[in-house]
This record gives sequence, structure tokens and C-alpha cells, in this order.
Amino acid sequence: MFIKETFLESVGLSACLFYDQYHLLHSVWKKSISTIVYDRIYPELEKILNSETKEKFDATKEDIWSILDEMDAASAKEQLKLIINKPDNIGFYHVASIRGSLMKKGSSHAEQNHASIDHNIHEENLLEAEEQVKELLQRQGVILSTKNNADLKYGIRSGDKCKEYETNGQHMMAEACKILSYNAMTLLETESNKIPDLENQVLLCDDRRCTCVTGVCHDIQCVHELFRDGGFNETKWATRHFKEEYYEKQIGYHF
Repeated sequence: MFIKETFLESVGLSACLFYDQYHLLHSVWKKSISTIVYDRIYPELEKILNSETKEKFDATKEDIWSILDEMDAASAKEQLKLIINKPDNIGFYHVASIRGSLMKKGSSHAEQNHASIDHNIHEENLLEAEEQVKELLQRQGVILSTKNNADLKYGIRSGDKCKEYETNGQHMMAEACKILSYNAMTLLETESNKIPDLENQVLLCDDRRCTCVTGVCHDIQCVHELFRDGGFNETKWATRHFKEEYYEKQIGYHF
């Protein structure tokens, strides 16, 4: 069962609940309007969900309404209005404005975890609570073992990468490699490679954080900030991007 805004209000909480875009496009809307209408406006529905700005969202909405008016599909228009008239709940531009959102537009990770748990509990039709707990603990053991093996390979790759930076005289990257995880270093490398393209552009002139989608969604030091700051700045990176050992040393775990 999904949480609804009315439930949040009843317990004194306030939040913008974002629709899972995949299910909205391929299930909810597909079932609520006729096949002919759905097929005709599918490109526009996909476009409105991926709108990078509120202006683009509004423009696509008007395109959809115009098409539906031409098709004399009043009932479909009323059905779609129930959700499309809540732009912050479905438009990508809203996700792109949330620092650290990682551009996630759906609930697939949570659903995958739920499906895995459900599979382990029901695979042998286990009904007793004790047996269910036993199966889930065994599942957790497998997950932990897999993670430990992945961490080992990850550490080797990360170490090799740091040595490569040192050898090539890439001092900024070598310093960042002591702090950032392997995946975060990939982001840093990607952003750093964009710097030459900015040489003749007017960029950030003060210490405000950049509002570009990459910087905001990943909560990192984007290419614009790297250029302005003159190099890597640890404080511009969310701690989620730190190596586990560095995080534990600098911040520590508090339970």
C-alpha cells in the first residue's frame, strides 16, 4: 500500500509525493484512457514527465490539451488532469531541483528489494514466523557475502586508479582519490574533462553553489565549480561520495 498525502497530513507531516514515472506512463495512464488516445499522445506524455523546466512542462501540457480537443476526447482530458495538474508531483524538473536526488524518478530499487524478500519467504511456502525470519537471515548473509567480495574488488580497483593518477602527475585527482569512492571519482573525472570547454564562458563569480542539474542531483562539485574553485574541494561533495574508511575516520558512525 502506497503512502498518500492525506496520511501524511493526518500525522502532521508535509511532503511532495512524487509519482513513479514508469508505472504512471505504462500502467496508470494506459488503463485510464482509450488505447487510441493513449497511443496518439504517448510521445507527449513521455515528454511532459521528462520536462527539464516548468516552462517546458507547461508548453507540453498545452500540446496535450490541444490534441485531445482535436480528438474530442473530453473524458480522457479530465482523467489526465487529475495528475497532470500536479506538475511538481510528476515533472523531472522538480526532481532536478532537489539536492542529492541522484535523478531518481521512480521506486524500482524499493520494489526490487521487496520482490527479493517476497521470493525468499514464499519460495517454499513458509508460513511460520520463525521460518520466515530464518530464511531472511540467510538471505542477508548471502547479501553481506556478496557485498564483501564486491568491496574487495572495489578496493583493488580504487588503489590502482590512485596509482595511475600519481604516475600521470594528476595531483588534484590523486588527492581526491584518497577521499572519494571509485564511483565518485568517475563523476569527478567526467566533470574535469569538461573544463576546457568552459574557457571562454562567463561562469560563477562568487561562492554560491551552482544550480546545474548534475551538481544539484548528485550533490557534487560540478564542472562549473571545479573551474571557479581552481580544483577539488572536499566540502562541495556530499559525504555519501566518500570512501567508507575516510568517512569513518573523519565523521564516524553514530548509532
